[in-house]
Amino acid sequence: MNDILDIEKMRYTVRSYSDKELEQEKLDKILEAGRWAPTAVNYQPQRIMVLNNDETLLKVKEFTTFGYNEYYAKIAKECSDEKKTAN
Repeated sequence: MNDILDIEKMRYTVRSYSDKELEQEKLDKILEAGRWAPTAVNYQPQRIMVLNNDETLLKVKEFTTFGYNEYYAKIAKECSDEKKTAN
């Protein structure tokens, strides 16, 4: 039990990132750890994307809240549960 507490005490949240490229060996270890991570009764399929260049990162940002786009925000409002239950 102490091992888990020690690990939890070392945990921190990363709020900024380096532009330094991650070595392939380290990336492979991170992906392997994710592959073995538990999901709810193994019913939650995993989709892991490695965004290792600016072009692919920009494509994904178009569809996320981090790359806010007014068009997609409008669609989200039109599809909200709140609107569906109001009718």
